[in-house]
Amino acid sequence: MTAEVPEDKVRRTVAAIEKAMNEQWVSASDLQSLLGLIGFVGQVLVSGRWRVPWTITAMRVAVKAGFSPMSGYWLEELQWRHTLLTKWNRVSMILKPELLIPMHSADMAPFTDASGGEANGGAGAVFGKYWMAFLFTKEEVQQLPICDLEGVVSVLWLIEVCQRWPEQIAGRRFMAWCDNTTFVDCVNAHKSTVPSLAHLLLVLHDLMARFSFELRLKYVKSEDNVAADATSREEWDKFYAFMSSVGFEKSDLVRIPVQEETRRSITSKMMYLRSLKTEMLSDLRPVD
Repeated sequence: MTAEVPEDKVRRTVAAIEKAMNEQWVSASDLQSLLGLIGFVGQVLVSGRWRVPWTITAMRVAVKAGFSPMSGYWLEELQWRHTLLTKWNRVSMILKPELLIPMHSADMAPFTDASGGEANGGAGAVFGKYWMAFLFTKEEVQQLPICDLEGVVSVLWLIEVCQRWPEQIAGRRFMAWCDNTTFVDCVNAHKSTVPSLAHLLLVLHDLMARFSFELRLKYVKSEDNVAADATSREEWDKFYAFMSSVGFEKSDLVRIPVQEETRRSITSKMMYLRSLKTEMLSDLRPVD
């Protein structure tokens, strides 16, 4: 079963977004109407809580001042929603209420893992018989903490899954495993105050909205997430032995190459956001 945003609501919401995007100052009344329309759209599409912080901030300003200035961040947020309503089909599958709980780390859920270490931090991912593995660059390992690296491989793998096998993920609620509590908590809470992780959540929400699925994470020890952990550490004997024990022989397995351009785009933005936050915090420190 599917649900679709009514055409008249689409037209009104798109018009309200375009009006706001074309103004330097947006009135409180226009903002109130815009938020109401976005809320209605959110009843059909995947929850937009991750895509309204700047609109909410603008509303708070407008309540006091009567209007709010348009900013680059707010413009980017509105542009995403405009694209959602004009270039995608605005249709969402009605997700079954049950959660697909995995039995082991090679089940039909998008398992991922990352290993740190300045020398050769790596990433691994498994989805049924398909798997991915790559090494992080020295720059990525030095500038991004392990919680960011865990998030990178998770989002990259979901991009691959959505592009290659959308029929296996659409309309489902997945429970996957991760051994990093920071990333687990921010995904399940649908928010993060860390700019680099917040950026990953935007990409994840983008995928969930477009392909009608929901992902939740469960913390498990790294050694319990056997398949993904083994690929992240390039422990191939361990990987193939485990996959064989759960029904996948070596000849059945298919390695998927990582999309380097997509990866560089994501990690470059995250490293920039990390450095920007550090710079902003340093500006707040008292000068001797």
